[in-house]
Amino acid sequence: MKRIAALATTGALALSLSLIGCGAKPVAEDTPSEASPEATEVVGGYTASDEAPTSTLTDHEQEVFAAATKELVGVTYTPVSTLATQVVAGTNYAFLCKGEVADAQGTTGWYLLVVYENLSGEAELTSAEQIDLADVHVTDETADGEAAGAWAVVMPEATELLPADAAEAFTKATEAYVGVSLKPLATLGTQVVAGTNYLVLCAGEPTTANPVAQLYVAEVYCDLDGNSEFTSVQTFDLLSYINN
Repeated sequence: MKRIAALATTGALALSLSLIGCGAKPVAEDTPSEASPEATEVVGGYTASDEAPTSTLTDHEQEVFAAATKELVGVTYTPVSTLATQVVAGTNYAFLCKGEVADAQGTTGWYLLVVYENLSGEAELTSAEQIDLADVHVTDETADGEAAGAWAVVMPEATELLPADAAEAFTKATEAYVGVSLKPLATLGTQVVAGTNYLVLCAGEPTTANPVAQLYVAEVYCDLDGNSEFTSVQTFDLLSYINN
């Protein structure tokens, strides 16, 4: 199986990623939140969290990521988690990252970056795609060797990856949820309603014999009394964010 095709030159890669980053923007605002005039959340759309994410990368993954992105300009990427890996003639890594565009506003967003490390330990960035919170890609495909493209989802070991309010809502929601054992990776965004919705990217395993780990996008609703429930749990379409 061949590795993901790389862009032609470092210069072209930097330019391409700069253009991707410059297109990054928050979800369109509808009505300002009445809860707080200074709140970043807006009614009617998910807004990316401003909190600094916690990284779960190993030391080696940190080194691979740093080597592959050291010459990039236009966007500063902070890796949060290794979502999946793919063994080829070397290894492909799919990293979930928080990205900040080098513009006057310092616009932030979520990105999925793929880094290829060859057998000699040399690393290069082969794709970078922004995750649009208004259109997160999901799929009905099950996780088998063909559907997942030989990518293996990495289950997280860290337990404190979400801000306190999101973590509390997520934990309460899991108490009444069956079918999949979910582990949160990051709060992608929040939405102010009569309460709060949280959009959470998770790794999970179906509670069946010989389960195959998958990535999920879970929507958690927490009402004004602190009661929480999952309103949607869908399979995250990893392959749609990867340029083959």
